[in-house]
Amino acid sequence: MPNMNNCQICGNLVRDPEIKTTSSGKAVATMTVAVNRYFVNQNGEKQEFTDYVRVKAWSPWAEAIGSQLQKGMPVFVEGRYSSYSYGKDGDKKYMTEIVAEFVAMPLDIKKPQAVVEETGSGNFEQFGTAQSELPPQNDDLPF
Repeated sequence: MPNMNNCQICGNLVRDPEIKTTSSGKAVATMTVAVNRYFVNQNGEKQEFTDYVRVKAWSPWAEAIGSQLQKGMPVFVEGRYSSYSYGKDGDKKYMTEIVAEFVAMPLDIKKPQAVVEETGSGNFEQFGTAQSELPPQNDDLPF
């Protein structure tokens, strides 16, 4: 059976990313992303719940994250789910996180008011009249 480990989240940074360097000189960024989700409870009321997802990103993403992202910014993360444990047997702790393979800031696209009020498919006059890409009809074709 094939395996697949792919995660995608989109949310807001809870705090500024923390950038560290390993003993071998490799940069690693750690950040927490708040992801809201909604559901309807058994009384039919809409409820909101926030998941706080720990994300780790290695070089070259770590440097870019450290210089471009900060608390409150929206962020899209794609990566793989990872879990590990640390500590002694009597006091073992378990961590789960997403190891980022791609990080981006979603665009905040706001339509101009005139476009929002129109009920059509937008104003495309700047592109001119559509021309047919089909050849002219000719009944003399042999097929």
